[in-house]
Amino acid sequence: MNTEELSHLPDNGDTLHQYFYRLWCAKEALYKALPTSDQKKVTLASLSYTDLEENITGWRLLETEIEDYRVAIVTQAPLSINELPLIEINVPYS
Repeated sequence: MNTEELSHLPDNGDTLHQYFYRLWCAKEALYKALPTSDQKKVTLASLSYTDLEENITGWRLLETEIEDYRVAIVTQAPLSINELPLIEINVPYS
């Protein structure tokens, strides 16, 4: 996290946990969306969640939760969660 993000860390353990994963997922999605040449120039701390959330970066952030999992999608084109083709994956139990 960068200095601004660290200054907003919640005191509550559960809220802190949610805050951390929200930022982590969004920043990781942005990092993975960047061209490899740009990935070499940045760190997760140098990426700003606030800038991403406010569309200052040129990337769009779409966030949701699926069951107990946080999902962050970063795209340069407008996108709605309803437009995503969701597939069901069946994993056999052994």
